[in-house]
Amino acid sequence: MDLKTAFSKSKSSARSGIRGNIILQATEFGEKGVKGKVLTGPGAGTEITVSYGGRLDHKDYTKKNGKSFVDVENGGTLRIERLKPGKDPDAPYSCRWMKTFNGAPTKAQRLETDALCSYERRGEDDQKRPRVFINVLQLDKEEHVTSLDDLQAAMVRAFEERHNILIFGQKSNGEPLDLSTHITGKLVDGAWAPMDPQERVKEIMDAVEQGENGTADLEDILSNTGMSVVPADSFRVGSETAENAETALREARESGTNAMIATVDPRSWNVAGMGARLAAAVGGARGRGDMSQEKEDALTSRFMEFADSSGLAKDQVDAFTSRGWAGLADDTVKRFMAAGDVILKRHGRENGTGWSTETLLLLGLSEDANRPPDLAVKSFQTRTTVPYPPVKAFADVRKAYFTEMSDAIDSFLDNAPEATRSKETEVKADESKAMKAEEEPGPGDLDDADDLDALLQAADEGMELA
Repeated sequence: MDLKTAFSKSKSSARSGIRGNIILQATEFGEKGVKGKVLTGPGAGTEITVSYGGRLDHKDYTKKNGKSFVDVENGGTLRIERLKPGKDPDAPYSCRWMKTFNGAPTKAQRLETDALCSYERRGEDDQKRPRVFINVLQLDKEEHVTSLDDLQAAMVRAFEERHNILIFGQKSNGEPLDLSTHITGKLVDGAWAPMDPQERVKEIMDAVEQGENGTADLEDILSNTGMSVVPADSFRVGSETAENAETALREARESGTNAMIATVDPRSWNVAGMGARLAAAVGGARGRGDMSQEKEDALTSRFMEFADSSGLAKDQVDAFTSRGWAGLADDTVKRFMAAGDVILKRHGRENGTGWSTETLLLLGLSEDANRPPDLAVKSFQTRTTVPYPPVKAFADVRKAYFTEMSDAIDSFLDNAPEATRSKETEVKADESKAMKAEEEPGPGDLDDADDLDALLQAADEGMELA
């Protein structure tokens, strides 16, 4: 290819970087698509045109007082899923799904875009409804420390920045530490007065010293990876919103259906399953040329042999046939890899949640625009959840997480005897990617994993997010 042809065929970095899930501030609705400004991700600030996706079109978005109305004069926004550039540079973008996010903004509302955050359930209120908070990291304020004195000083400074802080580190035995704490206070003349940061840190350290291990665990982490102290905003999810979401999820589990949650969906914070990560590792290696067809066939053949010899449940065999690696449950992937002497570790928190990049719709409790909003009424995931945020104390474990599946495949095939592929064990690529194109995507679903980084960082159209 000559230089002129190469230039003509290349895409601009801005255009090629705008893909996946985005929030779009609409400026004009046409018959075939909407024009607007991207508010999230690497393309934030870029003006683009997107063809309609899903069941709605310009008539729905421009019908005043309609359910899906978007007020372009007042900054109304859309949530767009699986956006990708058109085939030609001048062609509009296409998408899998498009919905109104905040159609008619008010002065009491604002958007928090590209917020790296966690979903924390802090018990129940006096009416037995869940108390849920979304903790948004202020990564530019991170402090990495390696001594107890520096840890306490960093906690004081973090509390001076925000009333909530997150502390991260890893013990010498590999166990990660992911803690959140907040400053307490009291009402003084009708206004909330926070506790002095130094007093709050002393209170925390006194409790640690009185614990079973004293400061030994902290000192172990400080000498191993050090500890990252990060201030955070903490926005409460409305009690009714949180309760309705939990009820919808419970009823969906009982009925075997998929819950549709349009407000704050707890599933957005679920870390990608091992099946999805394995699919992404295979697809990514194939795309980079690191996995030959022969190698991929050998892995598939070994799985079918494992399924036959281990008496794998029929629903898992069917899931593999219809969705490929992405359809497999964590336990199946762990058992399969263990058969080749490869042990996969559990990542992240005990409850399976992690850190998601979200756009939050925040609401103040009054119409006073100067009052900081404190309720999260809606969220939209724009990048995939990961178990470890990008802090210095987690640098090594993050790297290991992103390469684990690729390394596991190599080790598995190195440890396994030469496998032959029979007609009975063939799985066609189109079958492994088969999905219901008409269904609205649900969180964690995946229909083709092109790359590990694409799956876990939402950098490619291979993702399906709620």
